[in-house]
Amino acid sequence: MSSQNNPNLQLPFQPSTKTINTIKQLKFNSENSLNLFYFNARSLNDKLTELEFLLDEANCRMDALMITETWSRPETEQSMCLSNYQCFFASRSTRRGGGSAIFIHNDIHCKPIHNYCDEHNSFIAVEVGDREKTVLVCVYRPPEPLSSSLDCFFQHLDTFLAAQACRTTIVTGDSTWTCSQQQLLSKACLDHILTNNTELQVAVQQLQYNLFDHDAMFIEATRTIDCISSGRVSFTKTDVNKLRLYLQQHPPNTSMQLSVEENYNVLLSQLRSGIEASSTQVRSRGTKQTHSKPWFDNELKQCIRTKNYWYGKHRQNIADHVTRDTYHRWANTVTSLKRTKRKHYYGAKFERQQSSITGTWDVVREVLGSRRKSSKGISSRFSSTDDKQRCVDDANTYFAAAGKHLAENIPYTAMQPINPQTDQLLVLEPVPRTIVLQTIASLPASKSTGYDACQPNFFKACGEILADSVADVVNTSIRQSLVPNALKLSKVVPIPKTPAARNVSEFRPINIPSVTDKVLQKIVNKQLTEHLERNHLLSPRQYGFRPKSNTQSALFDAVVEIQRNCDQKLKVAAVFLDLSKAFDTCEKRILLRSLSELGVNGQSLRWFESFLGERQQYVCDNGLNSEPLIVDYGVVQGALSARRSSTVMSTTSRIFRYMELFSCMLTTSCSCMLPQHTKSCKAE
Repeated sequence: MSSQNNPNLQLPFQPSTKTINTIKQLKFNSENSLNLFYFNARSLNDKLTELEFLLDEANCRMDALMITETWSRPETEQSMCLSNYQCFFASRSTRRGGGSAIFIHNDIHCKPIHNYCDEHNSFIAVEVGDREKTVLVCVYRPPEPLSSSLDCFFQHLDTFLAAQACRTTIVTGDSTWTCSQQQLLSKACLDHILTNNTELQVAVQQLQYNLFDHDAMFIEATRTIDCISSGRVSFTKTDVNKLRLYLQQHPPNTSMQLSVEENYNVLLSQLRSGIEASSTQVRSRGTKQTHSKPWFDNELKQCIRTKNYWYGKHRQNIADHVTRDTYHRWANTVTSLKRTKRKHYYGAKFERQQSSITGTWDVVREVLGSRRKSSKGISSRFSSTDDKQRCVDDANTYFAAAGKHLAENIPYTAMQPINPQTDQLLVLEPVPRTIVLQTIASLPASKSTGYDACQPNFFKACGEILADSVADVVNTSIRQSLVPNALKLSKVVPIPKTPAARNVSEFRPINIPSVTDKVLQKIVNKQLTEHLERNHLLSPRQYGFRPKSNTQSALFDAVVEIQRNCDQKLKVAAVFLDLSKAFDTCEKRILLRSLSELGVNGQSLRWFESFLGERQQYVCDNGLNSEPLIVDYGVVQGALSARRSSTVMSTTSRIFRYMELFSCMLTTSCSCMLPQHTKSCKAE
């Protein structure tokens, strides 16, 4: 492609350029500039470890990494990821080599807009910025490509760049736009920077580094109008010691003489006042790079620094064989040490997880370098605040009604009444302060906050101070058979199921209840579980949500049952049911009926009716909250008492509706591994 074909894309100025010997000499002039790091990797996967070390050593953050010759393939892209960066690739699928990539820091809003890769050439384009967009393009072509493929490639690139004429575009890569076509085909021109914006001020610093095929380039692009988010945002930091001191001086004035609503409002008011008094706004530095290789220790870092030192000596006098041999010896030492430390680290980790299948698979995924899911919210694809708010409201409507729509599509089948399973009744008893304190201590350490804006870590740190007030809330709730409305309001955070999730159906709603609600659920769940176990109301073949029971036990029993029937020359038939959104489609009327058959009656049943009735949720995404909506169907994701009690019985009607479809197919007898109370149910 010649300059005559695309006159708007050029370099209308001479950028300031200097050469630095070490990464510590790198310095950018403006905090609001767009900091780019361009280099030719020549096999990126082999150099990720030292690349992260290089970013660690830098005194400033790289907003974007623009890389050529990644040697990536579609099946290996997920292993080529960097901590704190989003990765976008244009990879060859037919042969080894080539490829382009752009890594954008997580603090910067970005969106991939185009990628192209043929057998020889490639380019990737990413749009960055919040208000005014800037397009980053990374281009790679081999030194002597075929003329036909090059013409097609440049025609495709020309068409794309012409469409970006109204936006600032920065192009880097192994190519040139200043030569004629004949010169371009016969000569390799490396490491160019081009832009279509004459107001853009560019400063370039070159680094001679042994990790890259060419000299690396650090590019600082600055304009009078700030179009790129610097990522240095403010966040709220709470001092736990100040919070503890505040609560000691201003303890919540709860009492058993007050209603449960009044007790919880007093507790919530004091908690929020304490958090506000002990919190400050802290500005994020945005420069600390978290290394994704835990085996990368100080010994390896020191070896890399020594290798880089001798590389600098070797570059000063290339004819000196002593410095050359010393550099090569240290380079081999670094390579060997990386392999040894990685092998020992993961070997020890596999050894520790040998009794846990889940832990073993977590280590496998870590070794393979599975790409992390995108942290962008459900409203990130919109620019205006009104559109973002509308998206969050629509998401809440979808999540709140998902279970209801599924349940209404299931044909109704009446069931005969089930006789009570026990004469023993569950009586929910008030608990002493020590039990509340133990329950608070057992909460998982977490920084997530629900409607109460309080972290479980705050409760764990201030447990001795809050135990009496929380006990008053729990005991008044049990005695009055009433759950406060504020405790029935849950926060929902949508998490993407895939990195490219855009539609609301591609997000998973994560329910975050208030911390006091978690404590209340745990206490009631313990009493309910003890009642079920004491009266033998749970089948020994119910494997879910029970201690000392897991999927391995279910598989083992299934294999034993099949083997026993095969040994007796009997035919074996099995029915496998996958109930979509089983807990979301749970009908509360059926669940309460099942609880009554398990001995939950009177005051205890009224408590469960209050707990399940008129529950609300709201969606929180990127700092925006939707309006609360009532959830008519389903049990709360974090509701331990509902999950571990008799939710299986609430899905019994659905099971038998599906069993009717298979009944005509089962011509031989089969042993159904359903809970005992499920077998006693009959469908009309």
